[in-house]
Amino acid sequence: KWDTNSNGTISMEEMLKPKTGLLSFVLKARGLDQNNYTNLPNLKDTESFFAFWDEDGSGELEKEEVVRAIVKTYHLEFKNFSRVAAVRGVVEAVWGLFDHDGNGGVSRKEYCARDGLGDTLAAQLKFEE
Repeated sequence: KWDTNSNGTISMEEMLKPKTGLLSFVLKARGLDQNNYTNLPNLKDTESFFAFWDEDGSGELEKEEVVRAIVKTYHLEFKNFSRVAAVRGVVEAVWGLFDHDGNGGVSRKEYCARDGLGDTLAAQLKFEE
C-alpha cells in the first residue's frame, strides 16, 4: 500500500506523503492526525499557548513539546521540512537561556514572562497566521 513504486522499500517520499503516506496512516491510527489540531492558540498569546500545550499539566514544557507545538500550530508537519528544521534550530539555540535550572523543562513563568521563551520564539519565528 505504501510502497507505491513496488521496489520493496518505502522511500522517505512514500512515508511522508500527505494523507496517504505511512506516517499519515500511523498518526491517524494513534488519533494524532493533523485534523485533531484546530483552533490552536497563537504563539504570541503565551499564556494560552503554554496552557494548551502543557498536555500533562506538569507546569513545564520540554524542548520537544515546544517544537511539536509550533509545528502543529503552523501546520508545518507535511509542508516544508526545512521550516521544521529551522524551528528545531531556533528552539535549540535559545533553550539554555530560559531553562535556568537545566532540568530540560521551561516553567510557565519562564515561558510566559515578558521577553521569556514565548516572546523570544514569537519574535524569531515569523510564520503567516
